[in-house]
Amino acid sequence: MDTIRMKAILLLTAALAFVTAPFWSGGFNGFEPDQFPVPQEDPPAQPAGYAFSIWGVIYLWLAGHAVYGLVKRAEAAEWDRPRWPLIVSLTVGASWLAVAQTSPIWATILIWVMLVTALWAMFATPVRDMWLGR
Repeated sequence: MDTIRMKAILLLTAALAFVTAPFWSGGFNGFEPDQFPVPQEDPPAQPAGYAFSIWGVIYLWLAGHAVYGLVKRAEAAEWDRPRWPLIVSLTVGASWLAVAQTSPIWATILIWVMLVTALWAMFATPVRDMWLGR
């Protein structure tokens, strides 16, 4: 059971790294047109600035999930299944902002790694407390 609890602690650590990444990475204001292999001078669509406020909800939910998983479900086997893929996704995600400031290509690769491991974690979520696990 000690290794299961350790994974819960690692997940909380990864979640905190992901949530605090905007503070230590210097933020991200998008890519310059000349950073792409094919420069994007006038992209056909740009998200409005307020659309990024969803990240506040995402950060709160991820932190809440990790705290709940450690405090209430640290040794629950069904809560342990998604931990490794979520740890990988959040750890990669914590570095994404810093990478995105220099390379849209590497940022894209990291997004795909985050997506695959986050989906893996989602499909492994427990039936008990699914509303919080997913």
